[in-house]
Amino acid sequence: MGRKNINVKVSPKGYRKKRRRSLSIASAIIVLLLIIFIILPEFISPYSYCLRYGETEYRFAPRYSPPMIGRLHFWGETGFTLRPFVCAIGEDGEEDCSRQYPIYFFIHGDRYRLWGIFETNLHLFGTGEPSDSPGQIFLLGTDEGGEDLLTKILLGGRTTLSISFIVVFINFLLGIILGSLSGYYGRWIDDIIQRVTEIFMSIPRLALLISLTFIANFYFKGTTINYWIIVGVLSFVNWAPLAREIRGQVLAVREEEYVMAAKALGATAGHIIINHILRNISGFLIVSATLSIPNIIILESVLSFIGWGIQEPLMSWGSLLQAANRPVVITNYPWLLIPAFPLFFTIFAFNFLGDALRDALEVRG
Repeated sequence: MGRKNINVKVSPKGYRKKRRRSLSIASAIIVLLLIIFIILPEFISPYSYCLRYGETEYRFAPRYSPPMIGRLHFWGETGFTLRPFVCAIGEDGEEDCSRQYPIYFFIHGDRYRLWGIFETNLHLFGTGEPSDSPGQIFLLGTDEGGEDLLTKILLGGRTTLSISFIVVFINFLLGIILGSLSGYYGRWIDDIIQRVTEIFMSIPRLALLISLTFIANFYFKGTTINYWIIVGVLSFVNWAPLAREIRGQVLAVREEEYVMAAKALGATAGHIIINHILRNISGFLIVSATLSIPNIIILESVLSFIGWGIQEPLMSWGSLLQAANRPVVITNYPWLLIPAFPLFFTIFAFNFLGDALRDALEVRG
C-alpha cells in the first residue's frame, strides 16, 4: 500500500496572524521587563549612580573602557567553571587575566535608596570588590567620565519612561474631561472647547515644545524642576488631538439606546458619562494610551538630544545619546550608541502591543 503525501498549506492570512501574535507576545514581554527595570534600576545595575556626582568618591573605572559582556570568561586555570569571571582591567581598559574575579548574584556593593525610601546595598550581580579594585564589571563599558554605561541606561530608562507614563496620564485626564464635556453637551460648550483645541493643534508641536522648554529652563533652575518642566511642556502640547478623538467617540455613543434609557430614568450627566459612555469606549482609551507612549518617548528623547530636555545629573536615553553625538566618539567608542537600542526596542514594543490590543478589542478609529 503506497503512502499518501499530505501537504499542509498555511494560508498567507494565517501566517500573518501567527506572526502578529508572536510579535505581540514578544512586545508584551519587553514592556513587562521595562516596567521591572524602571522600578528596580539601582538593584539591577552593579553600581549606584553617579560615580562623578554621587555617593562613591572614587572607583577604579577607566575612561572609555569597552564593553565586557563579550569578555566574560568560563575557562580558568582549573578548567571550565559554571561561574563566569572577569579579568582585572588596567587604566587603558586592557585585560590582565592573571587576576580573575568571579561574578556573584545578589551581591552587596554600593549603597543606594530604593525608591528614595529604603537604604540598602544589595545588587543583582557584581564582583563584590571594593571600589579601588581593578576587578570591576562594566558589561556595556564606560563613558568619558569612567561611569558604568549599563547603570546610566537603566536610570535613563526610568526617567524617559516615567515622563512618558506621567504625560500620557495627564493627557488622558485632560482629554477625557474636555472630550467628554464637548461630545456629551455639544452646543456652546462644544464650540468653545473645539476652538481652543484647534488653536493648539494648529501650532507646530515641536517648535512650541522647544520654545516653551527654552523659556522655562531660562527662568527656573534645578534638577527636579527641570524634570517637571519637561512633563508640563509635553503635556501642554499633546492633549488636544486626544481630546478631539475622545469627543468623536462620545458623539458616536451618546445616542445609543442604553444612554437614552439612562437619561429617561433620571441619571445625572456625570453618572452617564462615567458608567455608560467611558466604560463602553474603554477599549479605545486603552489602545490610544498604549500607542501614545512611543510618541512621548520620541519627543522627550529629541528634546534631550538637542540639549533642551533632561539635564545632568539626571539622564534620559536622549541625553545619553547626546553625549555620543561627536564623530570622534562614534568612530572610536561606538558602544556609547548602545542607548539607542533600548529606545528603538521600547518604541517598537509599545507600537506592536498597541496594535495587538486594537485587534483584540476590535477598536475601530
